[in-house]
Amino acid sequence: MDSMDVNKAVAAVLVAGIAFFITGLLGDNFIFDKPPAKPPISIPNVEAPTEGGGAPQPAVLPPIAPLLASANIQKGQQFVDQVCSACHSFNKGGKPIVGPNLYGIVGSPHDHEAGFNYSPALEKFKGQPWTFEALNKWLDDPQTYAPGTRMTYTGVKNNQTRADVIDYLHTLSDNPEPLPKPEAPTAAAEHAPASGTAPASGTQCRDLGRGLRNDQSDSHGAGDRCQAVGAACTRSWLLPRRRRMSRAWSSGRSSGLGLPWI
Repeated sequence: MDSMDVNKAVAAVLVAGIAFFITGLLGDNFIFDKPPAKPPISIPNVEAPTEGGGAPQPAVLPPIAPLLASANIQKGQQFVDQVCSACHSFNKGGKPIVGPNLYGIVGSPHDHEAGFNYSPALEKFKGQPWTFEALNKWLDDPQTYAPGTRMTYTGVKNNQTRADVIDYLHTLSDNPEPLPKPEAPTAAAEHAPASGTAPASGTQCRDLGRGLRNDQSDSHGAGDRCQAVGAACTRSWLLPRRRRMSRAWSSGRSSGLGLPWI
């Protein structure tokens, strides 16, 4: 092997070493073990996520009254027998198991079971009644309702199943609490037109008035008044369109049929 070959081999080793060194140097400067303190790219109007993704926002529970209106007591009892009976008794005078007896729970205080060792997390609810809404929140997520409670059950997440259970629980009483009535819609909501439904036009109102006027039982002149209102509505609807038609004619924007493009 001559000296030229030796020089080539040494140069190759040196180039490889230099390349390896530069690669490591670039890696140390551009690849971070920890996220950089400041994002390399700033995107306006976008908040940086908090560490761990931030706490999830609790879902808003629907009101329990409409759900109770369609609740099924038999399904609620079936769920209780399969899931809840391992920790609770439901008969009158039954003894606590892991949790307290739940006969007459609806309307009773949170600490209704005398002598039972309740979680300290429930101390703030002591003496407060188990209303339908309170049971709705508790059964949805006990840890959210009373953080630190010893009840490890994650909750009944299905809204209708939860209503079935509450409806069954409310029957376990010598004098069951009346079910809450769903809130009646406001007057404005009752008279508001349905989504996608156009209000009655002036022509419709006028035609209605004509029909009332022809009705012999209309002794108070309601038909005349409704027809007059309908005619006024029709005029108020047509007037601006006639003005636009006139402006369209004057500017020469008309179709071949002589009708303006409005």
